[in-house]
Amino acid sequence: AAVAAKPVASAVQAAAKPAASAPAKVAKTQAASAPQSQGADKVSINVKDAAWVSVQDADGRRLIYKVMQPGDPAEVVGTAPFKVVIGNASQVELSYNGKPVDLADKIKGTTAKIQLK
Repeated sequence: AAVAAKPVASAVQAAAKPAASAPAKVAKTQAASAPQSQGADKVSINVKDAAWVSVQDADGRRLIYKVMQPGDPAEVVGTAPFKVVIGNASQVELSYNGKPVDLADKIKGTTAKIQLK
């Protein structure tokens, strides 16, 4: 029985090593998705070049507030209306509840401000 316990302990330790880095990722994901848990409206963002993006829900919670990079799309779920501010807006594809949003007439300089209802 003592011999069997050692391999089990080794297996537990081996399993614990990869798991040690996993909780940080899980915690980060859970923290990022926490404000998204309410509401049924969805905003999706994809950038072709680096762009600053801010999305706030009806309660004023920041769902996105960062510089986004190409190849790192974002999707948030919350309660509309959403206040969206985008820097380098000509390089951003935005959709609301699965429908593309045309930013062309909202861009002033390089920034677009839009409310999604």
